[in-house]
Amino acid sequence: MTTTTAHPGASPGVSDATATPDDAATAATPMDRRLFVSALLDQVPDALVVTGLGSASYDVFAHGEREQNFYLWGAMGGSVPVGLGLALAQPERSVLVVTGDGEMLMGIGSLGSAAVRAPENLTVLVLDNGHFGETGMQRSHSGLGARLVDVARGFGIADCREVHSVDEVTDIASIINARNGLSFVQAHINTDEPPRPAAARRCRREEQVPRSARAGDFLMTDNTMQPYQLRINGRWCDSDSGESFDSFDPFTGKPWARIARGNAADVDDAVRAAHTALTDSAWAEMTASARGHLLHRLAVLTRQVGYAVGG
Repeated sequence: MTTTTAHPGASPGVSDATATPDDAATAATPMDRRLFVSALLDQVPDALVVTGLGSASYDVFAHGEREQNFYLWGAMGGSVPVGLGLALAQPERSVLVVTGDGEMLMGIGSLGSAAVRAPENLTVLVLDNGHFGETGMQRSHSGLGARLVDVARGFGIADCREVHSVDEVTDIASIINARNGLSFVQAHINTDEPPRPAAARRCRREEQVPRSARAGDFLMTDNTMQPYQLRINGRWCDSDSGESFDSFDPFTGKPWARIARGNAADVDDAVRAAHTALTDSAWAEMTASARGHLLHRLAVLTRQVGYAVGG
């Protein structure tokens, strides 16, 4: 005898499918994340893939690096906005956003923007293990009862579905490849944390913009150890102790910069300089509007030399 079952937390009287007891047992066992992602990517070889921070990026990279992948390593909440912009700019390409429940919760409002624009070539896939994996596996809202598929539907995304088995990959791949409408997929995965491969964080260093704030060039190269001084009271200076330390690239494991090692005396100098600037300088007499103009100019300059500033 078959029975109609609803997923836990569904509205009364709403069911997703007619299921047997075996189906219910399968649904109660979350999927292996790597197995699911790999099986899906095998069937969407031409899709442009945007990943959320953390495990989702490693899941996609573990399947194999390719030029169509764009990893958002630390831009929490940014995967759907980036995927939406990409889908609108490339309407002839399938765009797949792969992210986790924690990252999706951080940028939940972006589902509303996606629903308004409704690009037919965009699919949002949330790998949901009910936990914040990047901060210590605390239970997330979805692990405490929030149903992301219902939230997405509430924003106006018509095609919303949950996935509990790798056997459903072919159906999801067909949706992605067909490009017949905006879709949201909530894939229930287990809490296992597979090994994280050393994914290639793309950095177009040849396009970095040099800056000349002091003698020497801050433009990074792969073969040069860059010296960095302390910036105190508007000037570059060595540390009070004259000591420095090497900073290591987390991807290559090799040192890339030598940085002045500040101490308590350097902190005191910086605090005194800041206090003087606040109380006895042109800045202290500026209006809020004038300060705003200067800060905006600083933001513009920072963007121009962003690679040099942030590495």
